[in-house]
Amino acid sequence: MLQIAGTLRPDGLWDCLPDHLRPEKAQVKGFYDETGWKTDDAGEYVDAALFVDRRGYADRYLARCRARVLAHLPQGGEYLLDVASGPVHFPEYRAYSERFEHRVCVDLSETALHDARRNVGDTGVYVLGDVTRLPLETGTVDAAVSLHTLYHVPSDEQAAAFREIHRVLKPGGVAVIVYYWQTPHFADLNLAGKLLALPGRVIRRLTRSRASDAQGELYYHAHTRQWFEAQDWPFRADVLSWSSVDTGTLHRLGPATRVLFWLEARFPRLFGRRGYPMIVIRKN
Repeated sequence: MLQIAGTLRPDGLWDCLPDHLRPEKAQVKGFYDETGWKTDDAGEYVDAALFVDRRGYADRYLARCRARVLAHLPQGGEYLLDVASGPVHFPEYRAYSERFEHRVCVDLSETALHDARRNVGDTGVYVLGDVTRLPLETGTVDAAVSLHTLYHVPSDEQAAAFREIHRVLKPGGVAVIVYYWQTPHFADLNLAGKLLALPGRVIRRLTRSRASDAQGELYYHAHTRQWFEAQDWPFRADVLSWSSVDTGTLHRLGPATRVLFWLEARFPRLFGRRGYPMIVIRKN
């Protein structure tokens, strides 16, 4: 039986949040309760409208990227932990828990969890909680996913979030974390680094993401790959490619997204060095 350090409310949510949140966390919670997980006139979540390219080739490419996670999850188990689950609105997301008896959805947002319950159903466990202080005992979940989440955690607490996800895994458990690598400042690179970074720098200047207008509304801080590699982690991680390009670039690639997906699948560690990595953690 899963032990949760919190209070079960009449609406079925476990309340495990402290009375006061750091300003950055309060901002993220407020954004998703009041804006991100509301639907627009087309019935689409505002978060998806802002941050996900749903057009043609880009939409199909991103659906295939979301499906990549499945290859690294166990074939079965009792509990799948979904850290900052959101409403579990994409079908590829819902497929992750088909092999497990229960999906434990942890999120700061009540709005997200109420919609997650509609999408996941009675096999779900719904927890208002903080990834940096997961209200679960050590070694209790078979697997975990965290998708586009940890770069919204305060920058000085992101390492703690990685360690918390590792802590709650059972021995032999697997976690798949989709992160984003911040590009090092161009001026800080050596000549070789500048030459390698220049094409991506030009592309980013020419392709402005629709999410840019929301930057002031939602806390965000991505670390560099060098930051991750410098940490003294209690685990070994396999860093693979989830997607090596920014969302704003995808639509302009058109049919070339098929080639990009093939290259990322063929050389996952190489392409995992930029863009959105899939960090796979296995607990010994």
